[in-house]
Amino acid sequence: MNKKLILPVLAAAVVVATGDLAEANRSGGREGKPRAVRAQEVREARESSARGATTGADANVGRQVLADLNTARLTTKLTANQKSELARNLSNPLILEATRDAISQSQSQAMRDLAEARIEALSNPKLKDINLTQDDNALAALSSNVRAELAYANLAINAGKQASNWTPEVRENLTFLLTEANKIIAASGGRKSIAEAMNEANTLLARPVNEGGRAVRLEFDQVNKYCK
Repeated sequence: MNKKLILPVLAAAVVVATGDLAEANRSGGREGKPRAVRAQEVREARESSARGATTGADANVGRQVLADLNTARLTTKLTANQKSELARNLSNPLILEATRDAISQSQSQAMRDLAEARIEALSNPKLKDINLTQDDNALAALSSNVRAELAYANLAINAGKQASNWTPEVRENLTFLLTEANKIIAASGGRKSIAEAMNEANTLLARPVNEGGRAVRLEFDQVNKYCK
């Protein structure tokens, strides 16, 4: 056999053997691991991978991103604690990617405010624990508070991927929502939940323009549908 094929074949054999063993265990009367246990193992593996991202060469990547944030003047409004939390959050690959995206986004004057709001949200220590990988059926089963938290995370992490295609009005509405939610969380000293802040921010958004609002209320389900 060609030597170049040996490793792929062995790898495939391991996968098949593992699958056969799991099936044999089930058919032999021993149940497979409960879904909750398997899900926990997946989460732990992801967290371990994220922690590994803060060591070695990847730690240098995190430091470079923080330096780029300072150069772009995207940390001037953050407290020392927020800066520390953001540095820790960069161990999450999704947040690291979103931070880089916000830095790029900030070069456009039209999207500068959204970039600043995203960076402040990305410094929230609770953000890295929100599950963004849920399909539409799973989203429909979530409580209203969880959907509000998810909308916050989607705006912070995923917004930049679509923001350049939004109309100015839509972009300004979503920027307002995220900015006000950040302000509410900061003013409460972190005591208010993300869901509380998002609901209050949405109420502010719905106020008439002459009262500081934008006379529109956003559906979080729509934010979660289109900002991902």
